[in-house]
Amino acid sequence: MGHSFDPCLRQDKSKMLLHPILDLVFWRSLLMTGLFSPARLWHHTASLQPVRALAVLLSVVLLASESHAVEDGFLDNAYFAVYATASLPRLTGVENKSTGRLANLGVVTEEVTDGVIFAPSLIMGYNFKKMGLPLRLEGEYTIRSKTEYRQSPALDGTAGRNTVMEGVVENQTVMANMLFDIDVGWDRWTPFIGAGIGVAWNNGEAYRLSPNGTAFGEQRLNTISTELAFAGIAGISMSFGTDWHFDSRYRYMDMGTVQWGPSTLNPTDEIQLDAGFTAHEFSMGLRYQF
Repeated sequence: MGHSFDPCLRQDKSKMLLHPILDLVFWRSLLMTGLFSPARLWHHTASLQPVRALAVLLSVVLLASESHAVEDGFLDNAYFAVYATASLPRLTGVENKSTGRLANLGVVTEEVTDGVIFAPSLIMGYNFKKMGLPLRLEGEYTIRSKTEYRQSPALDGTAGRNTVMEGVVENQTVMANMLFDIDVGWDRWTPFIGAGIGVAWNNGEAYRLSPNGTAFGEQRLNTISTELAFAGIAGISMSFGTDWHFDSRYRYMDMGTVQWGPSTLNPTDEIQLDAGFTAHEFSMGLRYQF
């Protein structure tokens, strides 16, 4: 008697072989995070913190699903996504933190919007749908292109008439997102809402930050701050079969504070500016459900 071909059985065997291989690659990547630095993305000025934070965050997602991972395998409920984001950053509440004659001067511009910047994201998550919960937990890493801030003069008053601020903000975030899928009875469309909390690394890079208009030349003044970040999320997903999903998402991001300076060209009149950093972000991306 001939043997019948069962494609479902073959698919199950393929998953059984694939799971331990991918699990090994995943855990090995976590162990290797100390060897790879995202500092190259910031001209070697950043640290390993974003990568390490992402590794810890993904480990927490794994532990949160530990009991189900043992029974079904982590990859049965895990997903991976890549997003392309148009981000509209805003520098708000710009404050003067200068010293000397500049200490009590007001800023010329308290808010700056710098058009649209690009922000790609990598996401690893866990879907609790098979457990009867419309819940997804995910870790997300995002890097944003430069946001510019240029103001001359930067400060009000006679003493501030020659002050100059020319610089950029470079930013990376690692977020933990909690998303709720809303079943509205639509065929392939599923709206979702959620929130995120995480860490932002803001690199305030000043090309020119001076109380007297003097340029730094080739010297750059970098100030990297680690900030608590928050996000509000709303979006809609369109499914292609059972594995592939196309996501459209809006997110409001609060990424803490950015700092430029202090300038050390004039010790008696150092100039330093601080600003809040927020963004409205519109994303589109593909999500693959294992």
